[in-house]
Amino acid sequence: MKIVKRIVVGAVFCAAHKDKFTGQLHGHTWEVEATFLAGRNASELQEELVAVLKTLDHSLLPDNLAWSEDIAEFVLQSLDGCKAVAVKRPLERIYAYVERIENDR
Repeated sequence: MKIVKRIVVGAVFCAAHKDKFTGQLHGHTWEVEATFLAGRNASELQEELVAVLKTLDHSLLPDNLAWSEDIAEFVLQSLDGCKAVAVKRPLERIYAYVERIENDR
């Protein structure tokens, strides 16, 4: 049996965006969780996540970040060593999950 230890850190941000289909401007509060392999300080990882989300917080999101899965990919690519990101809108029960899959070769 192989055991993999992970650290998950989270934060929230609020922003507006235009609906891709209707063009309607509206806002949400997103909860973001970033997953890392264990071995780094969780508080430092959370600070890194918060710093990335501050670039989005209380802004009008660009069209390429209009959906949760787009936000998840942006956060994943912005954090060194991040393995996966979940972006949640719990009030609406909408969730997105993006995962980095390393090539075994």
